[in-house]
Amino acid sequence: MRRSAYCERSELRGIPRGLASGRFITANSIPAALTSIGDYAFQSCGSLGSVSFLPGSQLKTIGMYAFWNCTSLTSITIPYGVTVIDYSAFRGCTGLTGVTVPNSVTAMGASVFWGCTSLSSLSLPFVGANRTSAGTSAGLFGHIFGTTPNTGCTATNQYYNSSSYATYQIPNSLKTVTITDTAQIPYGAFYGCANLTGVTLPGSLTSIGMYAFTGCAALTGITIPALVTSLNYTFVHCPNLTTVNFAPGSQLTAIGQDAFWECHSLTGFVIPSGVTSIGQSAFRNCVSLTSLTIPSTVSNIGYKAFDYCSNLTIYAQASSKPAGWDANWNPLNRPVVWGCSVTSGYVTSFTKSGTNPSNPGGNTVNNPQRAGYTFDGWYTNSAFTGTKYATVAAAPNGTLYAKWT
Repeated sequence: MRRSAYCERSELRGIPRGLASGRFITANSIPAALTSIGDYAFQSCGSLGSVSFLPGSQLKTIGMYAFWNCTSLTSITIPYGVTVIDYSAFRGCTGLTGVTVPNSVTAMGASVFWGCTSLSSLSLPFVGANRTSAGTSAGLFGHIFGTTPNTGCTATNQYYNSSSYATYQIPNSLKTVTITDTAQIPYGAFYGCANLTGVTLPGSLTSIGMYAFTGCAALTGITIPALVTSLNYTFVHCPNLTTVNFAPGSQLTAIGQDAFWECHSLTGFVIPSGVTSIGQSAFRNCVSLTSLTIPSTVSNIGYKAFDYCSNLTIYAQASSKPAGWDANWNPLNRPVVWGCSVTSGYVTSFTKSGTNPSNPGGNTVNNPQRAGYTFDGWYTNSAFTGTKYATVAAAPNGTLYAKWT
């Protein structure tokens, strides 16, 4: 195996522009003292299969086109300490399957990963060009993939405000993205990323912009970090989103307008106890949503918040409709179980009567859900002895206790 001896010399401080361009190199160890990899440094080193950074790396910058067309390179972990990855640094690295960008990076050039058509996973400290590029095309996920059409990529229109968008070439192979160190996910950040199945968000996150995940058609689940306080138009048309979890200690106060509109596969949802408002059409057309628990902290629910939720049963801590809930908050008159005792977001008991559940439509009253548990029936005592009732309809009037296993 041929290695690049000139890149392993301990006294080297930077790889000059184009120094190894086009050479037959199969592996490379970058010395710790190196502070920069110059523009075009390894351009078209088609046999370069691995790049390692020696312990104590002092690398700060990776230049433009530094690894352009290194088609045999399959993965790279960029060392902590790097602050800048410049324009098209890994352009055309068609064998690259995974990349980890450290939190030390403060700026990423456009098209850094253009044409990386085998990329399946990516770990980034932020979305876009830097941590402060929200509100511009550079604040979008597609910024690092560029706009030039390429086979193996999908031309994706990503909006960064209500009327402006950029069309980026996002690899079809990319399935999972981890964001590790930012306070915000910008407006439209992952707009239209239809092939992503998973996005992991950092604990440092405080805000998620409107339409951040709109049209993420393959996204199946997500956890909202504790410091996020509101969601507005966040997951519009994510038809395969089945689970939404909230990190312990969630500070969420508002589930805003259209937050989960047309999340057709969402089956269960636990609203954090600090939420005070649910916006207009927040859960519109969530046709698979079978049960949802509303805590007593929710004082406002908007117009048609649960429109077209045709299989939903609502469990509410409130004993009756609060004044701040819109008169048409539940337009399909789905069953509502009032006065529920709730612990950590799940139902423990309620008192059944001739008017509770409220069910003017005569629909099936679904059992509640609890993440990670199976509902094991209703009992008439908290010791869970005696007769077990499989459904609310089968149980007698009086206080009913939910058993979870």
